[in-house]
Amino acid sequence: MTSTMIRRGPASAETRDESPGQERHRRRRAAKFDLRFHYAWTRTFFGFGRRVCMCCGKRWGRDGCAARAAAIQDFKELATTAELRQAAREHLLTEAEAGLPPGAAYAYRDLPAAMGVRPL
Repeated sequence: MTSTMIRRGPASAETRDESPGQERHRRRRAAKFDLRFHYAWTRTFFGFGRRVCMCCGKRWGRDGCAARAAAIQDFKELATTAELRQAAREHLLTEAEAGLPPGAAYAYRDLPAAMGVRPL
């Protein structure tokens, strides 16, 4: 290692001088990034379809790949209910994965006025 190279240590809040709120925001953005890119894709081989993750190529199970399952858990811990609803509306995760009751992502009060729905 030459003297001009920068040695990078662990990426924690203590080494980067960020507040706990900034670290929380960074972790939430990273989890949302992982949710956006880890999705199922069907790989076919002689007519047999197998679902794998498009990003990492791992086998797609009931909860998706391991990275997606970890991102869902992180996002559920860090996001507010409104952010969970928004992610479900954007199809980043399902209502069941977000821990929301069925139909909660499209609650009447959350529909935009552009769709012709106005709150009471």
